[in-house]
Amino acid sequence: DIISGREEARLIYLGVCPDLGASKTKRLVVDIGGGSTELILGRKTTPTTLDSLYMGCVSMTNECFENGKITRTNMARAINTARVELEPIMAQYVSIGWQEAIGTSGTINSIQAAIKGISKQDEITAVGLRKLQDFVLAEKRIDDLRLPGLTEERRPVFVGGLAILIAVFEALEIESMTTSQCALREGLIFDLIGRQHQDDARDHSANNLMERFGVDQSHARQVRETAIDLLSQLAT
Repeated sequence: DIISGREEARLIYLGVCPDLGASKTKRLVVDIGGGSTELILGRKTTPTTLDSLYMGCVSMTNECFENGKITRTNMARAINTARVELEPIMAQYVSIGWQEAIGTSGTINSIQAAIKGISKQDEITAVGLRKLQDFVLAEKRIDDLRLPGLTEERRPVFVGGLAILIAVFEALEIESMTTSQCALREGLIFDLIGRQHQDDARDHSANNLMERFGVDQSHARQVRETAIDLLSQLAT
């Protein structure tokens, strides 16, 4: 099924959390896909802020790196394009804050592998990203990219994903980021398992929102019962 960007973000967060344990740490999760980038703030298994932006490694590479050429001008254009997409949400994310940043999915894991191969760093840092950017710029063409952990399948769209992650680090003032191998697929599985065992993550999200905004739950139940009663009368 086709899902919305916010639903994709929710499932990504749900997939990442079990991989990181049950810590109460406030988390920022970033996922760069082919046509969209998801950003989620949350604590434990509950996402509190979810956004899906219309930029991804495929679309950014196609838009800013014509004919597979890698130049400083093209890279700056891609980073600036990503910064424009991030502009509406960056102030909110920075003001809320987080204690741990996690990147997931193929693009960010490929970037982490490349940084580790070049700089021997296990985490992604702003300095490591800049070193990787210089290495990529020296190659001149996408087809010539040879990086540790970079597969043939990932190579054609790697530079677009790198530009997006650099922009995310700059816009949100991220110092370092760890990575997770889990993402949307695992989140979907956990979500379906939860529904089968009467532990639906959607119910938790709805309950948390009601608590956050002070909803009168007794009154809400009365409204629900009245609505169901009216619907049953219409049906007959």
